[in-house]
Amino acid sequence: MAGGPTLEEVSASFAAAQLRDLPGVSIYDAIRRQAERFPQKLAVIDLPDAQLDTVAATITYQALHAAIVQAANRMLALGLGAGDRILYVAPNGLAGLTGFWAAQLLGVVVPVNPFLDPAMIGDIARATGARAIMSAGREGADGSFDLARSLVSIVPGLEYHLVLGGDAGEGAVDLLAGSESPSASSYLGRPPGLDDIAAYFPTGGTTGAPKIARLSHRNLLTGAFSSAVASTLDPAQVVPLGLPMFHVGGGGIASTRTLMLGQTMVILTPAAFRTPGLAENFWALADKYAFTQFISVPTVFADLLATYRGGGTTIRHFIAGASKLPASLCKSYENLFGSGIHEGYGMTETSGFCCVNPSALPARPGSGGITSPFYDVRVVLLDAQGRFARECEAGETGNIAISGPGVFEGYLDASQDAGKFIAGMPGSRWIDSGDLGRFDADGYLWVTGRDKDLIIRGGHNIDPAPIEETLLDHPDIVDAAAVGMPDARVGEMPVAFVQLAAGAQLDEAALKAFCQQRLPERAGTPVRIFALDALPRTAMRKIFKPELRRLAAQAAVTATLQDIASARNLVWRVLSDDRGCLAVEISGALPGPDARARIEDRLGPLNLKITYRETCS
Repeated sequence: MAGGPTLEEVSASFAAAQLRDLPGVSIYDAIRRQAERFPQKLAVIDLPDAQLDTVAATITYQALHAAIVQAANRMLALGLGAGDRILYVAPNGLAGLTGFWAAQLLGVVVPVNPFLDPAMIGDIARATGARAIMSAGREGADGSFDLARSLVSIVPGLEYHLVLGGDAGEGAVDLLAGSESPSASSYLGRPPGLDDIAAYFPTGGTTGAPKIARLSHRNLLTGAFSSAVASTLDPAQVVPLGLPMFHVGGGGIASTRTLMLGQTMVILTPAAFRTPGLAENFWALADKYAFTQFISVPTVFADLLATYRGGGTTIRHFIAGASKLPASLCKSYENLFGSGIHEGYGMTETSGFCCVNPSALPARPGSGGITSPFYDVRVVLLDAQGRFARECEAGETGNIAISGPGVFEGYLDASQDAGKFIAGMPGSRWIDSGDLGRFDADGYLWVTGRDKDLIIRGGHNIDPAPIEETLLDHPDIVDAAAVGMPDARVGEMPVAFVQLAAGAQLDEAALKAFCQQRLPERAGTPVRIFALDALPRTAMRKIFKPELRRLAAQAAVTATLQDIASARNLVWRVLSDDRGCLAVEISGALPGPDARARIEDRLGPLNLKITYRETCS
């Protein structure tokens, strides 16, 4: 990037960023300030579908502020008050997001994946003590109204069904309906401050009982503002929203960041990229509404690459998170648009990106980036009890530890904090990300593996435990374990390894169907099931999952390289080091540059390190 800033200059600007520059003392306060600053500016453009000639709903900052205040005041009038938990299952849309921010003004929003099993959503409602649930109106095609109504009937603590626009029907209240007398121009309750909890985000598994992370207004504002400092603070930005609000990337960075800076948000339909035609029409919509930056997950970037037909784009910044970005995908965007995809690294517990590839610098494909403003990230070694032992040198692999005002306030169930917060580490509170990584000499973080079992499929966390429990319920299975298999499109796919009962035969199709019928979400169904004579175990008789991940990676590499390697008499194997980090070793007659390029192009999206070893014939 000729004439641009240096890494040293960007790092210095990150270090100089001050928390006193946060654009508000709560998310509501940040939106209120922008309503005073840009009263007639478009805050939100809401696309009901993906058609190019669709008529979008729009709202100014002044009107959005008034709608948030009206919704929050109506909740007060119903009897809800400060700190009350409000379950949120509404789809993306102007009405839904207005309710989301109103819930954060009055109390605590609890955004839940509506595709979870209703019984699990009920468990979340009971665990959080939710008193109300927000959904779309009765005529909405998303099904959230019926879901909310059924939950109210089975969860005694859910006293109120709050509808966000549309027909509320009997027993529900439309928070956004017009009233005969003007609403109060200001909130009638106690406005929240930085230390108040804004959201409970369920995390840790879309197919298992999730942990619930408590995020304060300080956490969410810090995460959003940090990401903005690493990209642009310019209010003259048009930013599409295509992430769900139950994901911290949608409910925090992609939505909060946009409005707290006075930018314009374009909501990419209620169902986002599940909407027919959106991926095909995305680039034309980007031109129509002059998108300037786009925040999404690697899966979506890969899908959009396939629909691009040339002609350039108004988008100047591409930002990715939630799962590891294939280096080849980043390079494809750089070749097409002159700027790669700038990857960030973070999680729900950090309220966003704790490391980021700054938009002012060329992207480093495969790296999570440098430490974000307001965060402190270290790579450390932990002892057998999970306590701090020492900090790692550059290039040395260890556990990724994070501190700073964006780090969450702990889990709702405080007993779960012990495994997350690191004991004995000097300074502020530090959390163990559960990931393994290393810093290079320039201070860029490279995630090399995981020290936890979650399978991350397209940015969604899948808990392997329910997969394993389901398989163990099958009469032909005596032992089972689920891990992630590298996948070029979604990062990882769930696969299972099983030990069969004596005399049983492996029937993959039947076992997959068995899982699909019993798991609370289809995403957890294993795409492959492998039979082993016995599952590998440690000396303490625990299943040794690093070896299963190696075997899964071996299967992925075999499927990827079959035609190339057989034509050139090459062999390969996947190796795992003592930290569980995987690499592919290619051996045989040393391939030339063209063959290497083909191999690396195939394996690049799997995010596996490649080494070559020449053997004598």
